[in-house]
Amino acid sequence: MAIRAVLLDLFDTVVDLHMEELPSFQMGGRNMRGTQQALHAQLAAHSEIDLESFVRELAASDAEARQPLYEQGREFPTLLRFTRFLERIDLGDRALAERLTQTHMDQIVSQTRYLPHHVELLRELRHTQRIGICSNFSHTATALRVLELAGLAPHCDAVAISEEIGVRKPRPEIFQALLERLGVAPHEALHVGDRLNADVRGASEIGAIPVWITRRVADPESALAKHDGPKPAHVIEDLAELRDLVG
Repeated sequence: MAIRAVLLDLFDTVVDLHMEELPSFQMGGRNMRGTQQALHAQLAAHSEIDLESFVRELAASDAEARQPLYEQGREFPTLLRFTRFLERIDLGDRALAERLTQTHMDQIVSQTRYLPHHVELLRELRHTQRIGICSNFSHTATALRVLELAGLAPHCDAVAISEEIGVRKPRPEIFQALLERLGVAPHEALHVGDRLNADVRGASEIGAIPVWITRRVADPESALAKHDGPKPAHVIEDLAELRDLVG
């Protein structure tokens, strides 16, 4: 069966996200990295909570709210994350939750790196394939912003982000939503992603061709050995190798 569509994960597949380069800050004698310091600065005008207490309470709020959702394969939207946190510290402020969301996402975008050759690759592939983005991400607007900044948006036919769909890969609904938007059947598509469980398992279970990209995987051999799910049909190091798979 001819391949009619290429589905692509977003982060660490078509763009790279360097979370390890987020700003550093000191807390309890330890050097940490993350968006917490910038978030705390936003909160300072509304609360006297200190940085250490903020980090602790945010982590507790996250653990309490995220785990039940993830166990069901559902997304935990960033806006809901900060809304729940503010309620926890008795600050039910929707506008503040939105500002915290924007601050967090701005820092995420600042650590996203774009691979220029992917623009030409997607432009070329789109002559013969439908191109879709299928991503587990908690803020749809930011995912779309990243695609625009990367110059990839004009070369994508459809996008499905877990915040919008409500569920995360490997649940089938997010893949099915994207395939419906592209107008192709699962067996007519291959899906490329860097996560064995989310991407390879998810694609396999709906009947798409799973392709594992290892460019940002630290130890692919070890990761594959530990994976107890379906194996990838193809393993690539660079998206440019797709030319041979769909040609």
